[in-house]
Amino acid sequence: MTCNQAGIAAGAVGFLFSLGVFLIALSRQNGLVAALACLAAWLQLMIVIATAGDAMSDRQAGKSRSISAILLVAFLVLAYAAASRWS
Repeated sequence: MTCNQAGIAAGAVGFLFSLGVFLIALSRQNGLVAALACLAAWLQLMIVIATAGDAMSDRQAGKSRSISAILLVAFLVLAYAAASRWS
């Protein structure tokens, strides 16, 4: 698996996870987590678009996009856990 494929896969999985957290946070009426999940989903989508653009122009993306996608998911997990504990 190339760096472009790994970046696209990590961003796509992260986007779907962020979207799921957004929907769950909305159903539980947790506005702060929903807002963070919405921003994270937008950033994950930008990672996918940028990496796909690199793949189409035959450039190799760095591993930093995959790492960024994973860190965004970890941030969302921590934010959701903290919000669940405090509410």
